[in-house]
Amino acid sequence: MFWFGAIACGLLFLFFPALSKYLELKRSEEKLSAEVRNLEKKIQDLEKENYLILHDAEHLEQVIREELKLVKPGEMVYKLVSEEVKTASSDRSSPAKNQTH
Repeated sequence: MFWFGAIACGLLFLFFPALSKYLELKRSEEKLSAEVRNLEKKIQDLEKENYLILHDAEHLEQVIREELKLVKPGEMVYKLVSEEVKTASSDRSSPAKNQTH
């Protein structure tokens, strides 16, 4: 019985590092697989966007307007500013308003 326990402990001692390494590699593989899936989804989205830009004039115009902030000749752009932003910027620009006497 002693020999059986000693042999079992010896085998465990020999194979534990390998098992530990295997489990570590398995976790790493799962993490990398998830990353690959995410990158494949990004590639698919970019390919769709590329197709739309090349084949859909309305989509191309929308991208140009949103990302490059370009307008057609004669167009006027109205930029809306929220009340919070106006108040904060006017408070900073006139320090005399904030002082109390």
